[in-house]
Amino acid sequence: MILRDWCEADPAAVRACYEREQQHWLDRLSWDTTWTWATVEQARFARGLPGFLAIDGAGHVRGWTFYVLDDGLVHIGGLVADSEAATRVLLDGVLHGGDQTGAEATACFVLDRAPGFATALADHGFAVEPFHYMSLSLIDFPLHPSTLLGVALSEVEGQPEDQPLDAWRDGDLEAVAALLKASYAGDAGRHFAPHGNWEKYTTALVEQAGCGVFDTSLTRLARGDAGLHGAVLVTCVSPAAAHIAQLAVHSEWRGRGLASRLVREAAARAATVGKTELTLLVGEQNEPAGRLYASMGFTRKATFLAARRERWQASRFIAAS
Repeated sequence: MILRDWCEADPAAVRACYEREQQHWLDRLSWDTTWTWATVEQARFARGLPGFLAIDGAGHVRGWTFYVLDDGLVHIGGLVADSEAATRVLLDGVLHGGDQTGAEATACFVLDRAPGFATALADHGFAVEPFHYMSLSLIDFPLHPSTLLGVALSEVEGQPEDQPLDAWRDGDLEAVAALLKASYAGDAGRHFAPHGNWEKYTTALVEQAGCGVFDTSLTRLARGDAGLHGAVLVTCVSPAAAHIAQLAVHSEWRGRGLASRLVREAAARAATVGKTELTLLVGEQNEPAGRLYASMGFTRKATFLAARRERWQASRFIAAS
């Protein structure tokens, strides 16, 4: 297996990689990634975004990956392969190739599209956490808010029916960032805001399309006198699908049915505008959230791998040549 710098590869070979991946995301995840791969290609061609192709003895592309160094973090943007050998060669290339001066850690949050990737990450000293990509069919979903919980909203403690969830407003970004920071205890948010910079994360979510196009009409917030009690941030990832990019409830407001209400109202609004599917990601270790989504009818469609390795952690795996 040969590792080749993708900036020096045949542009047609790289384009074919994008096209296959774009089709897979659309077919498997109902996610249109046209913007993503156009952005990646622009960075590869114009700015030399680092990445590799894994080439077999016959000259066929068996896998590819790319990464970026940002704010002291080497972030693997994607890794796709059709064999464990290609997976390991690509990962080894990221970890040992190119200038990574000043990097404090290496991390990824990618769709599991490479055989043996989780094992290879673990062998290199990464802490790995699977995130399940789940989907809820919105066909025949109840549209009226009063039917969303199966009980009157006035019965949900602290959320009387005459205090509806509110729409996104200009200026909400800082308050949502504060809510996310308060909602993710300890280092639970390390995969989203590695340095605890939730304003940077929230700004990217709202202003960029990496996680879908932010939709203010589907996003809903539960407001209180002292700040936000909860929020569901929703994006559109294709004409047919909406995606819950973040669901957060302040610790003081948990256990009152607010999370369920936020999800169901987002689902009802998405169905109203013609979406047929609502998706989200949930960490495998977050068992309460997983049970909640399963009880609401969400089913698993795919798995993402979130992983992180500090710079000082030594690899125990040497890639096959």
